[in-house]
Amino acid sequence: MDKFQDFISFLAFLGEQDKIILNNNIEVNSRRISELLLETNNDTPKFYVELLTQIGENNFVILHDDKFEYKIFIHEKWMFTVTLLVSLRHNKYISNQKLLQENSQNDIRVIMMILLNNLKISEVVTLQLLILLEIILKKHSDVLEENLCVDTLKNMNNIALCPISKFKYYAHCISKIILKFIPKKCLNSYENLHYLPVRGIETSDLVKVVYQNQDFDINLVKKCIRLFQNNLDSKDGSSLYEFLISCDFEFWREKIWPYFKESFENIKLEGEYFQSLVKYWIPLNIKRYQDTFYDFLLTQNINFTLESLIYYELKKQSFNGTLYDENMLKYVKNNETKNIVLKTFVFKGFKPRLCDLNALKYYLFSTTDILSESSQKTLRQIFSHIFLYGNNLTRKNIDTEILEDFFVDLYNYICPLFNIHSDLASQLLLIILNSAKMPTKKLTLSYTPERLDFYEENNNLLYKKMKECQKWHFENQTIIDLIKFWFLKTEGVNENMTHIILGYFTDNIKIECDILKIVENFAKNPNLQSCEKIKNYAKLCENADFEKIMCVQNDLLNKGFIVCDENNLFKSVLLMEVILIYTEKNVFSPNIDYFLIKSVDVLNQLLNEKKFRNITNRATKILETYINNLLIFIKISYAKLPNNLKEKIMELIVKIIQISNMKKPVTMSVEVLKFLGCMENNFDKNLNIKLLARTMEQIIFSPERLNVKIRRNPETRLVMHALITSEKHSDKPLLFWCLEFLMDVLRNKKSSDSALTSSFHCLEIIVSDNTIQKHTMKYVPEIIEHTVLLYKNPSWSVRNGLIQMVKAIIERFFGVFINLETRPKTIEDLFVIFPKLSTFFQQFLNQPNFTPSHVIIFLYFSESKFRDQIFQNPEVVSTRFKFSTAFFDLANSVTGYYGNQMALLNDFRNVNKKLSSFRKNGGGSGTTSQCERFSGEKTEGESERFGARMGGIGGAAQQKIMASVDAEIDGFHQKARVQEGR
Repeated sequence: MDKFQDFISFLAFLGEQDKIILNNNIEVNSRRISELLLETNNDTPKFYVELLTQIGENNFVILHDDKFEYKIFIHEKWMFTVTLLVSLRHNKYISNQKLLQENSQNDIRVIMMILLNNLKISEVVTLQLLILLEIILKKHSDVLEENLCVDTLKNMNNIALCPISKFKYYAHCISKIILKFIPKKCLNSYENLHYLPVRGIETSDLVKVVYQNQDFDINLVKKCIRLFQNNLDSKDGSSLYEFLISCDFEFWREKIWPYFKESFENIKLEGEYFQSLVKYWIPLNIKRYQDTFYDFLLTQNINFTLESLIYYELKKQSFNGTLYDENMLKYVKNNETKNIVLKTFVFKGFKPRLCDLNALKYYLFSTTDILSESSQKTLRQIFSHIFLYGNNLTRKNIDTEILEDFFVDLYNYICPLFNIHSDLASQLLLIILNSAKMPTKKLTLSYTPERLDFYEENNNLLYKKMKECQKWHFENQTIIDLIKFWFLKTEGVNENMTHIILGYFTDNIKIECDILKIVENFAKNPNLQSCEKIKNYAKLCENADFEKIMCVQNDLLNKGFIVCDENNLFKSVLLMEVILIYTEKNVFSPNIDYFLIKSVDVLNQLLNEKKFRNITNRATKILETYINNLLIFIKISYAKLPNNLKEKIMELIVKIIQISNMKKPVTMSVEVLKFLGCMENNFDKNLNIKLLARTMEQIIFSPERLNVKIRRNPETRLVMHALITSEKHSDKPLLFWCLEFLMDVLRNKKSSDSALTSSFHCLEIIVSDNTIQKHTMKYVPEIIEHTVLLYKNPSWSVRNGLIQMVKAIIERFFGVFINLETRPKTIEDLFVIFPKLSTFFQQFLNQPNFTPSHVIIFLYFSESKFRDQIFQNPEVVSTRFKFSTAFFDLANSVTGYYGNQMALLNDFRNVNKKLSSFRKNGGGSGTTSQCERFSGEKTEGESERFGARMGGIGGAAQQKIMASVDAEIDGFHQKARVQEGR
């Protein structure tokens, strides 16, 4: 009995808590509930049903023991219910079906229905309910009935709307289970291809159930092509296509191929359709039909690049026959396809033959320019594979003569190449040396080697064999002399030569030089390429006096930067490059603290000078390089710095972000700020909090005008975003502190225009961040409301920041454009996630007077097309009608520009004829004074937005608004002028 009273006391305690506390402690509380019920033998599904039913009907629960009746009031009803439901995850009857009594099946059904009714897409804690639902379905699928299956699929259809990826994942997992048990008659509507892909259900799972026993339908092929034509649906297209090609090849050639062939006409190689073909269509066809598919397409005169990609996929899937050797050479000799075919040499099953090596030599010998990053990576993979394969052959005592001759030919090519193109020669030499001498674990491979193929550095058996038989020439005296000669001749500009010397010839090549003298010479002619040269010299020079270098740099800092003296400024940049190299070598000077203090002081002073903004472009580039290098140095040495210096450094970083107007230093400063924000010691944590508080204070007291060129990075948003995203605490206290502060600025009617602008810009970058979206979701409805309410503010800066905020929300919740006028999701979907927004919009639209704030509501609607869904919710139909009525009433009451734009809303059901009549009559019945007032407030951006996008509303109707929107707008303007004249 005492245990039951403990349970009652704990429930009473939970009933008094607010939503935040219940949410933050849901795992601990739910586990405790489960433990207490287990101890009192009340952990049965029946007891849960009684408890949950009471909460659903009232804001209290009544419990009894042998003596008393207890009435527990609940402050936060929904969160309390969720906590109880989540406790079922630890319940033995849920996790073990064998313990469940036969008469308890109905209780499980009731629990599932209660769970479905408590799913809220806008609440992240709903994930806990989805996990529970998946557990119940896996353990108790026998309780499923027709209505419960249908209701579950409907809920998963809505759950998948959430932008948080885990919601969509669990929606798919749950739907997959339901599809196994739902009666076939309930899936009749899924046969309509108009609804494919169905939200909340994996297409691969759906087609197996719905289309498995159907006759071939050519509309499936057409639908598949349409799905391939945009990246968002291409994966669903692949699932449908995999189902289609279960037929034999002859059927595919006669029934399916003609439609794809037609779609290949004028195909764009960089387009979404082409990408879908490469990613899904080609691999699926090769997997199903193998070389038959390739042989057939060779006769069809398709795009040559597409043909080479099919050849690549054929080789990738381990088809390594000799029938297509001529084709390989054909692809290698073509500039558009040679890099594609080259990648066929990197697969695990690839066994280099003479023709393959000849093709590779042709590629290398015909290359006339330095290799791109992607080409270097491919060659590293090829040579890594060749040496690993050679190691395998040598271990098995199999002849490797063709590989040995191949490398001799390469040596004979590379030596004279130094005199023609030393950069290309050094690139190739470095790739070959790395592949030959590195251990297996450091090779660049596209696969995992076998256990027997692992070896240590310099122990590749093919490499050792070639050295023994004197066929390995890449480390002879000729190569050494060439490397040293061309390094000195090019003044150390080639980084590959530096890597070759440091990696393989440190004992053979000694670069003795006076670093300070070289710096003096380079500083006479400022050129940023000299930075690379001095870095390479610093890496190789062993006799440099680091203390002397630091003293020279400190002397320059003592004089202060004179930005018009480019030579001294550039000299500091070169010395900074040298200091960085020695720091990376773990060489430190006792003068480092002084150097940093002086650097921070000089830059602070420089950024505060007015003449700093009038320096030349070249001086600006040099100064940017110095600041970048200083920030890198700070990042490397920060942990060893004294606390007073850390604070100065943080202030400098913020100043660089806020007022420097230099894109690269701003980006680097943000990166360093994020790095520093991860520090775990108390001083650094407190420093971050202090800096964030100061940043918030700047928002309140920011000036009305800022001298900032980078409009996309105004004021404080980058500082704030860096600090809140770098914190490691899972509860994100800094993030919620910032969000509450920014929302308070928007709520406060006395907030200045600059504060409102800064808040919108900060919220834009925070809401756009995928990594923290589960924490920002609950703030979105209120942010949307503020974007509507604050658009009446006449300040351009406020409206601009507000529109940027609207754009971020639309792209977050409506998605990016599928085509020129359609986004994947609609405003109806937004109302499903945030139901209160529908009421807010309706109340606002039903106001008697038209205001500029209506513009933002139109903007949300104009970015969305209504369309029918597989589950038609009666509430959605009712909502459509309410909005169409509200828009029509507005259109009747407003004249001028906005009134005529309202007339574009002829695509709503039930109001087409009325709006057509309205348009013929030249506008609504509003007064001319209204027209003049609002047409005067319309900006050029608003005009363009309405002219281009308002026609996107109302995708449920079949009519198109106009053949030419531009012509329609011109007509509206003309009518407006006539009416205003009257």
